[in-house]
Amino acid sequence: MQPGDTILYTNMDGDGIIGIVTSGPEWNEDLKGPAVRVCWMDDASMTYESVNTIADDDCDDMILI
Repeated sequence: MQPGDTILYTNMDGDGIIGIVTSGPEWNEDLKGPAVRVCWMDDASMTYESVNTIADDDCDDMILI
């Protein structure tokens, strides 16, 4: 994952929310692993998201598109 990559997050209501990766992977102590910073287009919030979660094929609610 690298800056500029796009993520699709599906919330509990089934709505798709687009996020743009703004940083390369780095260790995140709170997530206990590598994470990228994401800017969410619905509310312009910035969060750290686990690289492992995004890359997990069994995780349907957050995918790299």
